[in-house]
Amino acid sequence: MMKEVGQYLQEKEFVDTVVIPLIPLDLSSTAKQTASMGEYILYVSAEIERQFKGRMLLLPSYSYWVGEEGAVERLQAWENQCREAGAKHVFFITSDVWWQQAYTGEGTLLWLPAVPMENFDEEMRRKVVRDSVSGLIASFTEAWT
Repeated sequence: MMKEVGQYLQEKEFVDTVVIPLIPLDLSSTAKQTASMGEYILYVSAEIERQFKGRMLLLPSYSYWVGEEGAVERLQAWENQCREAGAKHVFFITSDVWWQQAYTGEGTLLWLPAVPMENFDEEMRRKVVRDSVSGLIASFTEAWT
């Protein structure tokens, strides 16, 4: 993270986009499904950072408890901080369908159906993640034009 922030500070005039993964936390009977959503989004976020290095800054994950009161307001504060720091485009990536109804901010919410990664070998995981990112490229380029 230090390396990425250092690069961001040096190239801030060219990096106008922030990506924030939204990672749900849950310790109930659905914890395994929730963890799977988060794992998938983290893989996708890492690939986005790899493909768009120098154009985007991947921030640490925004973690929240499933059903957390105030999660939307807290996320809005993150978005406001990003915009105050100069980000023109703020993307949130999630597999939690709840955000489709809850989020009403100015950023772009990208929802992806979760793909359980636990039974994939490394090669299959990379292919699924690359395919997912390919589907998001249009959203990024649309925002930049």
